Amino acid sequence: MSTETTTDIAIISQTEPVAEAPPVNVPELDISQLSSARSDVMLRTLAKNCLALKVSVSAVGYERLVKNATVAVGEHEIAPEFLAGARFKVVPNNIKNPLGRIAGHARQVPYSYGTPFIGGAYLIPIARDRHGSSPAQKAFTRLGEIRGEYRDKAIELRPLWEAHVAKIQSEYPFEYEALRQYLPNGESFVAAHTVSSIRFPLGAGLPANFQERLEEGFVKTFRGSADEATLRAHLSEILGVVNEAASDPGTALSESASEAWLVEAQQQTSQAVADAIKTMIQEPLKEFAESLANIEGILARGSSLKSNTLNSLRASFEKLQGFSFMAPNDLKQRLRNAAAIIGAVDTKDINSSETASRELAGHFKNIREDLTSEETHSAVFGQFMRGLDL
Repeated sequence: MSTETTTDIAIISQTEPVAEAPPVNVPELDISQLSSARSDVMLRTLAKNCLALKVSVSAVGYERLVKNATVAVGEHEIAPEFLAGARFKVVPNNIKNPLGRIAGHARQVPYSYGTPFIGGAYLIPIARDRHGSSPAQKAFTRLGEIRGEYRDKAIELRPLWEAHVAKIQSEYPFEYEALRQYLPNGESFVAAHTVSSIRFPLGAGLPANFQERLEEGFVKTFRGSADEATLRAHLSEILGVVNEAASDPGTALSESASEAWLVEAQQQTSQAVADAIKTMIQEPLKEFAESLANIEGILARGSSLKSNTLNSLRASFEKLQGFSFMAPNDLKQRLRNAAAIIGAVDTKDINSSETASRELAGHFKNIREDLTSEETHSAVFGQFMRGLDL
């Protein structure tokens, strides 16, 4: 018995370690200069390239608190001070789970196309790609599809819901009376399941193309007027006055009482926006690098590269491309080169050829190391800073 044990240990110790995906670390960006900028200035810059989107999903409440409930373990009743309350299970799993899956898809949409912003919103790029579509358009289109799926599923499950309510009423009259306000009829059950999208204003309420629209309105109004030249000479001053007025937060407090509050609020808002911009710069780069590292690990283990894994890589790359408005020209060129490599990947070729697998892993390693370098992240941050009107 002892000999067998010794042999087993020897075999285990000689086994080669399983190759893992290389770690992905991003450099720490110094955003102190950005944090000191006014939040309205940063928001106006964001408004030229992004919108802030938040998704809300509603449903019939899955559980409800039982008032005045007691909980016992065997014959022992738990003291109330140790309880967070007992809860009724209102919606059974055969109704809850199918709807919950669709709701999860809806909540995933902003993340798929954007980066976290303030208040649970996500920043999503509005620039169009070479096919004429923007990440924001894709997000709204996908939300529209999911909204229809969610309602259709609620309609499909309506008979089950009505049967569930009828069963509670007939078999559990006490529970029905306690829950009846939370048990809507079939029509209300369907109406309760909605997917809503909320767009948050950026840029102090002024549209990103405000200056162009002002110029167009000026031309339409004053072209040929005797005062056109004089008015045009003061157009920049007029724009400055409008911008300042739009950026004024206003206050219901007296000037002396509100001054300290405004300073503190502006500092905290600026820091929050700066942190969101930092995430916007680094998260898409990190997500794509992690997808690359995942495939590197798969190839290093000699495992097969699956289509779903490659599709996930392409999705993270598409998300990164949506934020390419921040990228310097040399990085844009490197991303185009990366796109060519990714577009040419064929899983059958990679899985059948060790040479092709090794070459692809090498390409992905080079791209990953480039995108996680301090130089790349600093260059993107610098490009964004140059676009700020500080």
